[in-house]
Amino acid sequence: RFAAELVETTFILLVVPYVACALEAGTLADELLSARWHGTGPYLQALAFPGLLLATTCCLDRAFDSFRRQNVAFALEASFTLLALCLVAMLSGRIDPVLIAWAFAGAAIIYYWTYFLVTFVSCGFPLADFRHASVSGALAVGVTLALGALVHQLHSFGLRLAAYAILLFLTVVLWVQLRNGAVILRSVLQSRVSGGGGLENSRTDIEQSGQE
Repeated sequence: RFAAELVETTFILLVVPYVACALEAGTLADELLSARWHGTGPYLQALAFPGLLLATTCCLDRAFDSFRRQNVAFALEASFTLLALCLVAMLSGRIDPVLIAWAFAGAAIIYYWTYFLVTFVSCGFPLADFRHASVSGALAVGVTLALGALVHQLHSFGLRLAAYAILLFLTVVLWVQLRNGAVILRSVLQSRVSGGGGLENSRTDIEQSGQE
């Protein structure tokens, strides 16, 4: 359960910043980065959501280590690397580079979601927790994209930043009220305070349940 709770909490806290970066990619690239990065907004926009999933699921590597399933993680990572290389090589020179970035982003989204699922299957975690986290994430993305698109219509960049901050607060409140977020957040914080042995403890619990 700890793995799902950690991923879900991380996703909820990061979804608004990443969506904001996607919506404001053009402005961020042209105004904040050096001249060589100007015009790269569409690429940053395409890669924002895969970046969110990477930041959210990177902690799952420890689950594979704790449950001695490193071979499964290696097979997934090697397969995606090969797929990504073949995809880019096949599309290069045939379609617009921005579309290639979106194609890679689509493959990456599928990969990170699969990585999340395989973690539960290979480590014996309850799939109900995986489904809860997936539904919470999907709802958060839908709400954030819908409201973020409205925020993006504001003319002042400063007002948009303030509105994104309010949107982050609203997303967390909705998660707490509708998706049992308070209990999940408390569980994650307690695990961190007690020494960070959440995944190792999960392994011990599963092994004890199997012995019983």
